[in-house]
Amino acid sequence: MKYKLEEYFCIYLDILGYSKRIENSRGDELKSQLNNFLNYVVSENKYLDDLGKIIEYKIRIFSDNILIALPATKDTVSDFHLVLSHIIDYQKTLIQSNYFIRGGISKGMLYIDDHTIWGPALIEAVKIEKSTVYPFISISKDIINLFSENNLLSEVNEYLSIPIIKIIEDRYFLDYLQTTIHFENSYPITYYTFIQVHKGLVEYNLKNNKDESIRNKYLLLAKYHNEFCNFYKEKLVPMQNYFIKDYFNTDVIFTRKYLKFSMDDS
Repeated sequence: MKYKLEEYFCIYLDILGYSKRIENSRGDELKSQLNNFLNYVVSENKYLDDLGKIIEYKIRIFSDNILIALPATKDTVSDFHLVLSHIIDYQKTLIQSNYFIRGGISKGMLYIDDHTIWGPALIEAVKIEKSTVYPFISISKDIINLFSENNLLSEVNEYLSIPIIKIIEDRYFLDYLQTTIHFENSYPITYYTFIQVHKGLVEYNLKNNKDESIRNKYLLLAKYHNEFCNFYKEKLVPMQNYFIKDYFNTDVIFTRKYLKFSMDDS
Protein backbone atom coordinates (compact mmCIF):
# COMPACT_ATOMS: atom_id res chain seq x y z
CA MET A 1 0.00 0.00 0.00
CA LYS A 2 1.27 3.48 -0.91
CA TYR A 3 0.92 6.21 1.66
CA LYS A 4 0.74 9.66 0.14
CA LEU A 5 1.89 12.91 1.73
CA GLU A 6 0.04 15.94 0.38
CA GLU A 7 0.05 19.65 1.14
CA TYR A 8 -2.75 20.66 3.51
CA PHE A 9 -4.09 23.63 5.37
CA CYS A 10 -4.03 22.37 8.96
CA ILE A 11 -6.13 23.95 11.72
CA TYR A 12 -5.41 22.81 15.27
CA LEU A 13 -7.66 24.07 18.10
CA ASP A 14 -7.43 23.66 21.86
CA ILE A 15 -9.86 24.78 24.58
CA LEU A 16 -8.17 27.16 27.02
CA GLY A 17 -7.76 25.71 30.52
CA TYR A 18 -9.92 22.66 29.80
CA SER A 19 -7.46 20.11 31.20
CA LYS A 20 -7.54 21.89 34.57
CA ARG A 21 -11.34 21.87 34.50
CA ILE A 22 -11.22 18.07 34.22
CA GLU A 23 -8.46 17.65 36.81
CA ASN A 24 -10.38 19.74 39.34
CA SER A 25 -13.73 17.96 38.80
CA ARG A 26 -15.05 14.97 40.74
CA GLY A 27 -18.23 12.91 40.76
CA ASP A 28 -21.32 14.73 39.51
CA GLU A 29 -19.24 17.75 38.54
CA LEU A 30 -17.11 15.55 36.26
CA LYS A 31 -20.29 14.13 34.69
CA SER A 32 -21.51 17.70 34.19
CA GLN A 33 -18.25 18.60 32.43
CA LEU A 34 -18.68 15.65 30.06
CA ASN A 35 -22.32 16.59 29.43
CA ASN A 36 -21.36 20.20 28.63
CA PHE A 37 -18.50 19.05 26.41
CA LEU A 38 -20.76 16.79 24.36
CA ASN A 39 -23.56 19.37 24.18
CA TYR A 40 -21.42 22.37 23.24
CA VAL A 41 -18.03 21.33 21.88
CA VAL A 42 -19.04 18.17 20.00
CA SER A 43 -22.62 18.90 18.92
CA GLU A 44 -21.83 22.45 17.82
CA ASN A 45 -19.24 21.27 15.30
CA LYS A 46 -21.79 19.13 13.44
CA TYR A 47 -22.31 21.92 10.96
CA LEU A 48 -18.57 21.69 10.28
CA ASP A 49 -19.09 17.98 9.58
CA ASP A 50 -21.92 18.88 7.21
CA LEU A 51 -19.68 21.39 5.45
CA GLY A 52 -17.09 18.64 5.11
CA LYS A 53 -19.54 16.70 2.94
CA ILE A 54 -19.48 19.58 0.45
CA ILE A 55 -15.85 20.65 0.73
CA GLU A 56 -13.05 18.10 0.79
CA TYR A 57 -11.72 18.40 4.31
CA LYS A 58 -11.48 16.21 7.40
CA ILE A 59 -12.24 16.96 11.04
CA ARG A 60 -11.08 15.03 14.12
CA ILE A 61 -11.86 15.60 17.81
CA PHE A 62 -9.72 14.07 20.55
CA SER A 63 -10.31 15.19 24.13
CA ASP A 64 -10.34 19.01 24.03
CA ASN A 65 -8.40 19.17 20.75
CA ILE A 66 -9.89 19.68 17.30
CA LEU A 67 -8.08 19.17 14.00
CA ILE A 68 -9.31 20.24 10.58
CA ALA A 69 -7.31 19.40 7.46
CA LEU A 70 -8.04 20.75 3.97
CA PRO A 71 -5.97 20.06 0.82
CA ALA A 72 -3.91 23.18 0.01
CA THR A 73 -3.99 24.01 -3.69
CA LYS A 74 -4.68 27.18 -5.65
CA ASP A 75 -8.15 25.83 -6.36
CA THR A 76 -8.95 25.30 -2.65
CA VAL A 77 -8.05 28.80 -1.36
CA SER A 78 -11.71 29.85 -1.55
CA ASP A 79 -12.71 26.63 0.26
CA PHE A 80 -10.15 27.38 2.96
CA HIS A 81 -11.61 30.89 3.23
CA LEU A 82 -15.08 29.36 3.79
CA VAL A 83 -13.72 26.99 6.44
CA LEU A 84 -12.17 29.95 8.29
CA SER A 85 -15.55 31.66 8.28
CA HIS A 86 -17.14 28.60 9.87
CA ILE A 87 -14.28 28.27 12.37
CA ILE A 88 -14.96 31.82 13.58
CA ASP A 89 -18.68 31.03 13.94
CA TYR A 90 -17.76 27.90 15.91
CA GLN A 91 -15.33 29.91 18.05
CA LYS A 92 -18.01 32.49 18.92
CA THR A 93 -20.54 29.75 19.73
CA LEU A 94 -18.14 28.08 22.15
CA ILE A 95 -17.19 31.40 23.75
CA GLN A 96 -20.85 31.94 24.65
CA SER A 97 -20.58 28.71 26.68
CA ASN A 98 -17.34 29.96 28.32
CA TYR A 99 -15.08 27.80 26.15
CA PHE A 100 -12.33 30.10 24.87
CA ILE A 101 -10.22 28.63 22.07
CA ARG A 102 -6.54 28.85 21.27
CA GLY A 103 -5.33 27.59 17.91
CA GLY A 104 -2.74 27.42 15.19
CA ILE A 105 -3.23 27.35 11.41
CA SER A 106 -0.43 26.07 9.18
CA LYS A 107 0.22 24.93 5.62
CA GLY A 108 2.45 21.97 4.87
CA MET A 109 2.78 18.27 4.17
CA LEU A 110 0.37 15.92 5.90
CA TYR A 111 -0.88 12.34 5.78
CA ILE A 112 -4.37 11.74 7.16
CA ASP A 113 -6.76 8.79 7.04
CA ASP A 114 -9.47 7.42 9.34
CA HIS A 115 -6.91 6.31 11.93
CA THR A 116 -3.70 8.28 11.41
CA ILE A 117 -2.67 11.94 11.31
CA TRP A 118 1.00 12.48 10.55
CA GLY A 119 3.25 15.15 9.13
CA PRO A 120 5.04 18.50 9.45
CA ALA A 121 1.81 20.51 8.96
CA LEU A 122 0.35 19.08 12.18
CA ILE A 123 3.59 19.65 14.10
CA GLU A 124 3.73 23.25 12.88
CA ALA A 125 0.06 23.92 13.72
CA VAL A 126 0.58 22.56 17.26
CA LYS A 127 3.73 24.68 17.67
CA ILE A 128 1.83 27.78 16.55
CA GLU A 129 -1.00 26.98 18.95
CA LYS A 130 1.34 26.47 21.91
CA SER A 131 3.37 29.60 21.17
CA THR A 132 0.22 31.69 20.77
CA VAL A 133 -0.26 31.51 24.57
CA TYR A 134 -3.38 33.69 24.48
CA PRO A 135 -6.91 32.53 23.52
CA PHE A 136 -6.71 33.44 19.85
CA ILE A 137 -6.38 31.40 16.65
CA SER A 138 -3.05 32.26 15.05
CA ILE A 139 -2.28 32.08 11.32
CA SER A 140 1.15 31.10 10.01
CA LYS A 141 3.24 33.58 8.03
CA ASP A 142 3.18 31.17 5.06
CA ILE A 143 -0.60 31.50 4.82
CA ILE A 144 -0.52 35.28 5.21
CA ASN A 145 2.09 35.39 2.43
CA LEU A 146 -0.03 33.09 0.25
CA PHE A 147 -3.00 35.45 0.46
CA SER A 148 -0.75 38.47 -0.09
CA GLU A 149 0.91 36.95 -3.18
CA ASN A 150 -2.51 36.22 -4.68
CA ASN A 151 -3.78 39.74 -4.04
CA LEU A 152 -6.14 38.45 -1.35
CA LEU A 153 -4.78 40.43 1.61
CA SER A 154 -6.49 43.80 2.04
CA GLU A 155 -6.75 46.70 4.47
CA VAL A 156 -10.38 47.17 3.44
CA ASN A 157 -13.29 45.13 4.81
CA GLU A 158 -14.89 43.81 1.62
CA TYR A 159 -17.84 41.46 1.21
CA LEU A 160 -17.13 37.99 2.66
CA SER A 161 -13.70 39.07 3.92
CA ILE A 162 -12.18 37.22 6.87
CA PRO A 163 -10.95 39.77 9.45
CA ILE A 164 -7.54 39.19 11.00
CA ILE A 165 -5.75 41.26 13.62
CA LYS A 166 -2.13 41.69 14.71
CA ILE A 167 -1.92 41.99 18.49
CA ILE A 168 1.47 40.70 19.58
CA GLU A 169 4.77 40.49 17.74
CA ASP A 170 4.53 39.83 14.00
CA ARG A 171 1.55 37.48 14.18
CA TYR A 172 -2.03 37.66 12.93
CA PHE A 173 -5.07 36.09 14.58
CA LEU A 174 -8.65 35.53 13.49
CA ASP A 175 -10.50 38.68 14.59
CA TYR A 176 -13.77 37.14 15.77
CA LEU A 177 -15.17 40.31 17.36
CA GLN A 178 -14.94 42.08 14.02
CA THR A 179 -17.32 39.49 12.54
CA THR A 180 -20.07 40.86 14.78
CA ILE A 181 -20.01 43.96 12.55
CA HIS A 182 -21.82 44.26 9.23
CA PHE A 183 -22.38 47.32 7.09
CA GLU A 184 -25.50 48.89 5.64
CA ASN A 185 -24.82 51.81 3.31
CA SER A 186 -21.27 51.99 4.70
CA TYR A 187 -22.64 52.38 8.24
CA PRO A 188 -21.57 49.75 10.82
CA ILE A 189 -24.15 47.68 12.68
CA THR A 190 -23.24 45.14 15.33
CA TYR A 191 -24.72 42.33 17.41
CA TYR A 192 -24.67 43.79 20.90
CA THR A 193 -25.82 40.56 22.54
CA PHE A 194 -22.55 38.81 21.76
CA ILE A 195 -20.52 41.87 22.83
CA GLN A 196 -22.38 41.88 26.16
CA VAL A 197 -21.84 38.15 26.69
CA HIS A 198 -18.17 38.46 25.76
CA LYS A 199 -17.73 41.33 28.22
CA GLY A 200 -19.37 39.37 31.03
CA LEU A 201 -17.35 36.20 30.45
CA VAL A 202 -14.01 38.01 30.27
CA GLU A 203 -14.86 39.88 33.48
CA TYR A 204 -15.94 36.62 35.14
CA ASN A 205 -12.71 34.83 34.22
CA LEU A 206 -10.57 37.77 35.32
CA LYS A 207 -12.31 37.72 38.70
CA ASN A 208 -12.37 33.97 39.27
CA ASN A 209 -9.00 32.79 37.96
CA LYS A 210 -6.34 33.04 40.65
CA ASP A 211 -3.63 31.53 38.42
CA GLU A 212 -1.69 34.56 37.20
CA SER A 213 -0.73 32.96 33.88
CA ILE A 214 -4.41 32.32 33.08
CA ARG A 215 -5.46 35.78 34.29
CA ASN A 216 -2.90 37.31 31.92
CA LYS A 217 -4.59 35.54 29.01
CA TYR A 218 -7.94 37.08 29.92
CA LEU A 219 -6.24 40.41 30.53
CA LEU A 220 -5.21 40.52 26.88
CA LEU A 221 -8.74 39.49 25.90
CA ALA A 222 -10.04 42.45 27.93
CA LYS A 223 -7.71 44.78 26.04
CA TYR A 224 -8.80 43.25 22.73
CA HIS A 225 -12.44 43.68 23.72
CA ASN A 226 -11.96 47.32 24.76
CA GLU A 227 -9.98 48.16 21.62
CA PHE A 228 -12.89 46.86 19.54
CA CYS A 229 -15.40 48.95 21.52
CA ASN A 230 -13.17 52.00 21.23
CA PHE A 231 -12.78 51.49 17.47
CA TYR A 232 -16.54 51.79 16.95
CA LYS A 233 -17.65 53.95 19.88
CA GLU A 234 -18.21 57.10 17.79
CA LYS A 235 -20.29 55.44 15.07
CA LEU A 236 -22.04 53.06 17.45
CA VAL A 237 -22.89 55.12 20.51
CA PRO A 238 -24.23 52.17 22.62
CA MET A 239 -20.72 50.69 22.44
CA GLN A 240 -19.81 53.13 25.24
CA ASN A 241 -21.69 50.78 27.61
CA TYR A 242 -19.68 47.67 26.76
CA PHE A 243 -16.17 48.58 27.92
CA ILE A 244 -14.53 46.34 30.51
CA LYS A 245 -13.67 48.68 33.37
CA ASP A 246 -10.00 49.26 34.27
CA TYR A 247 -8.62 47.27 31.33
CA PHE A 248 -8.40 49.84 28.57
CA ASN A 249 -5.39 49.08 26.41
CA THR A 250 -2.36 51.36 26.56
CA ASP A 251 0.51 49.02 25.71
CA VAL A 252 -0.63 46.99 22.68
CA ILE A 253 -0.93 48.17 19.08
CA PHE A 254 -3.75 46.50 17.14
CA THR A 255 -3.52 46.26 13.35
CA ARG A 256 -6.40 44.95 11.25
CA LYS A 257 -6.33 43.36 7.80
CA TYR A 258 -8.72 41.20 5.80
CA LEU A 259 -8.41 37.95 3.84
CA LYS A 260 -10.43 38.43 0.66
CA PHE A 261 -12.61 35.71 -0.80
CA SER A 262 -11.61 35.86 -4.46
CA MET A 263 -8.97 37.19 -6.80
CA ASP A 264 -9.18 40.71 -8.18
CA ASP A 265 -10.70 40.88 -11.64
CA SER A 266 -7.75 42.83 -12.93
